Amino acid sequence: MNDILVPLAPADIIDQLAQLKLQLESAKDADLHAHFSKQRHLLQLALDRLLPGDDVQAAMQDLLYEVYADLHALEGDMRDCESRSDFGPAFVALAQSYLATLQERDMLKAELVRQLRDAVAKVSIS
Repeated sequence: MNDILVPLAPADIIDQLAQLKLQLESAKDADLHAHFSKQRHLLQLALDRLLPGDDVQAAMQDLLYEVYADLHALEGDMRDCESRSDFGPAFVALAQSYLATLQERDMLKAELVRQLRDAVAKVSIS
């Protein structure tokens, strides 16, 4: 199979790296784990070429990972409620937390775009 090359903004690469880290941790199948590992490695190489030694991207990647881990846990808890047909106060609280966490993710991504837009502009000017 041929590789498909798609242009991505640095913020999108960082977001994808955070998601792949979570997928790597939860992948039970060895082939799937190898696939995620290869994807993560290639994306990290591309990012390192674009933003070598950038502490901002590493910190933001960690923050995004934490948010995605929280979303994953909340989704699991909501599925558990659903399997019990328990849509009472606990489910509502989980859904509200999920929505708040989505907002947190969106704010982090917007901040990342802002920071990296400035960083890329500085790199391209020099």
